[in-house]
Amino acid sequence: MYKRQVQNTLGPIHRLYGTALSGWRNDKARGRDIGDGTVHLDLSSLHGKPSVIITTYQTLANYAVSFAGLKCAAAVFDEMQFIKNPRTQRAQAAKAVQAGFWIGLTGTPIENKTQDLWSILDVICPGALGPLAGFNRVFAKPSANRLAQLQQALFQKSGTRPALCLRRTKIEADPTIPPKVRIMYPRQMPPAQAIRYDEARAQQGGILQVLQHIRRVSAHPGIIEGELINDFVGASARTLSLIHI
Repeated sequence: MYKRQVQNTLGPIHRLYGTALSGWRNDKARGRDIGDGTVHLDLSSLHGKPSVIITTYQTLANYAVSFAGLKCAAAVFDEMQFIKNPRTQRAQAAKAVQAGFWIGLTGTPIENKTQDLWSILDVICPGALGPLAGFNRVFAKPSANRLAQLQQALFQKSGTRPALCLRRTKIEADPTIPPKVRIMYPRQMPPAQAIRYDEARAQQGGILQVLQHIRRVSAHPGIIEGELINDFVGASARTLSLIHI
């Protein structure tokens, strides 16, 4: 039903990834655009015709020259954390897409550092957060005050310009979702894990990196040590709780 509605409204759906790409190759074309910088896909039949094109980030990077020749009314990027590094071929290929309107979707705009967010916005709205070097000087080591400034820049409109980002909660998406229930299972850390935990808390660096380090130690100290532990279950309070439950 959904596919039929899309076709009736926006035109046919074309899947340009995987084995479906074979039907779009130029005659005698071998390899990918990324190999020699030339067009390997014949997308001329899509020009000026209403249609929906679905592809993957890796395919977009592999055939960036071919896709850059398309002029789209709208470009929708799902799971944008996959292009969080602005220096990757995926991110560069995404920025090369021609479109009159851009939409980006992600549930994790910041995974490791605030630069992830800059990279996403640089694809959707280039220049909105300034140059990367300046952004990193201000937000690479975020504080409560800086994060409040960043949130305001993203979620509040400025004059006639609408907000750059919209946030939708689960309840807004579906009011029938039952509330989350948390059942706590307190358990004291084994001595070795407690030592690693204190060491992680004492580390210096960006707050996001430190929090990730603490999270890994809390899960299991063996993740940090990178060693097999004879008593794997007994080395982690969380693993002990898991087995008990």
